[in-house]
Amino acid sequence: MLAQYYFIDWMAMGLTLLAVWLLGNRCRWGFACFMSANVLWFCVGIMASSYGIAVGNVAFLMMNTRGFLRWKDPTQEEAMPKMEVREPSQNEIESFARSET
Repeated sequence: MLAQYYFIDWMAMGLTLLAVWLLGNRCRWGFACFMSANVLWFCVGIMASSYGIAVGNVAFLMMNTRGFLRWKDPTQEEAMPKMEVREPSQNEIESFARSET
């Protein structure tokens, strides 16, 4: 019973755990491990006639592909434009007050 699915399930579980660990350490390759695991879990789902597992892992594969493609290195933050916050002028306050009445 241990090798019922030719150890594909064990490989998928190992890759899933590795992916979680890599993403927990903010490494983009966690998504790649998840994608590999999704393909293996899809195969296990087909072999076990569990089409819910198969369909679910196709959806997970798409989400992990999106995560991999959209990844930005967290150590290189993009320079965000800073917004200036200023107090409104007296004319702006009076103009707003007139428009409210």
